[in-house]
Amino acid sequence: MKNRVVLCAASAATFSLCSYTLFRVAFLGYSVNLSPFEALTIAVAGLFTGLTLADLKRSLLVFYSIYLASYVTALTLLRYPLDTMMGGFSGDLATIVVTRNIGFFSLIVGGPVSILTLIIGVSISSRLKSMYVSLTLSILLILLSSTMLTVEYSDWYGEVRSLKGFRVNTVYMRLSLKEGPDGARPVLELNASMETAEGKPACIVTAIYRVFLDGKLVREKVDAMPGEGLLVGSQPVYRKLDIELPKAVPLDCLERKRCRIEVQVNFKTRFGVIPVKYSLNYSLSTIFIPLVYFEASPGIGA
Repeated sequence: MKNRVVLCAASAATFSLCSYTLFRVAFLGYSVNLSPFEALTIAVAGLFTGLTLADLKRSLLVFYSIYLASYVTALTLLRYPLDTMMGGFSGDLATIVVTRNIGFFSLIVGGPVSILTLIIGVSISSRLKSMYVSLTLSILLILLSSTMLTVEYSDWYGEVRSLKGFRVNTVYMRLSLKEGPDGARPVLELNASMETAEGKPACIVTAIYRVFLDGKLVREKVDAMPGEGLLVGSQPVYRKLDIELPKAVPLDCLERKRCRIEVQVNFKTRFGVIPVKYSLNYSLSTIFIPLVYFEASPGIGA
């Protein structure tokens, strides 16, 4: 009975440590992004398993069974907010990336480190004879790793919520003629507000504005955000820019719904840059110009 209690406690501690580590690794990808911390947590899990079970064959079987279960748990935790808020397709794409990242980590770091520490743990297991010491260490490891996993998951959930609740609204939009070196050309004067109603602030690195005439792309302009990106929270952030259009674009194309404006917002996330597209609607009521806004950069692709 005592041995079963120790085995269950040690297995739970190993599961917590591995789940936390693999959840972190799922976002990190290649070795250049990894830190010694991920190797250390796997080393602790392997060492503790070997110390507790005191048998190499049994330790290998238990550890890698738990490791596989931890992968499934990390993938489930990562996919859940994506599936519920962004759709199953986003979850499927994330599964591919996560499997690659965890597989790479397991091959390069997790596998070699765990085998080495399991052997070390088994070889010195005779020094850990007290069941109470083993149980105490198990409980401490479970509490510590579970708390860290909860914090990591909460941060990820809030990040996905911010993308789900993100909105781009038209504040001001009109077409007018402006004189240039080669004569008068139509210019789209645009002011848009961005905000997220939920979760943590979203980080935007670029916004790409595209103008379509009768379904055909006629102009594209990139609005680059300053520094490492622009944080957008519950308070609206305004972006104002002028987009010079080809002479063939009629000035009444907005009223006649021949022109369509689309903005692709590129978000900076743990998985890298994620693009999300929004449509900007035109109406006669969009005539208010806010007093405070962030000036858009000149952009590229005009």
